[in-house]
Amino acid sequence: MTVKIAYVKANGEVASIQEDYSKTPLSSGTTQGIYTLIHLPADSNNRDFLTKKYYKDSEWHTRDAAPNQFYEWKNYTWVLQEAEVTEELRGTRDFLLTESDWTQLPDVALSTDKKAEWATYRQKLRDFSFDLSSFTTFENVVWPTKPS
Repeated sequence: MTVKIAYVKANGEVASIQEDYSKTPLSSGTTQGIYTLIHLPADSNNRDFLTKKYYKDSEWHTRDAAPNQFYEWKNYTWVLQEAEVTEELRGTRDFLLTESDWTQLPDVALSTDKKAEWATYRQKLRDFSFDLSSFTTFENVVWPTKPS
């Protein structure tokens, strides 16, 4: 008899699913290292359990997909990983600054006004706020507008 076993983390998330072909399968609820082993129905969809389910209070619950790659499942909810988001935003900001370095060279062929516009743009990039209170996706981040 084959038994499907979900290896469940302390936060209820399924880390992996394995099939136990032994004559005496591991019991549901057994602890193995950091995981609790929970039997799954034989006809269950592994992908659904790995991506859409979590285990809490001795039963399976359905969860929404992560809002984006910067969320981690903690305490039975998706939590924004602010350090990773900030690092990504800084990388984009630094790229935009590097991309416009040429505008501040002494021998660049730009008018004084245009050079000042670029300097203002670059200052706005340096002053960019990494306030994540309203962050949802990178598509919603409003960067300063490049001079034309």
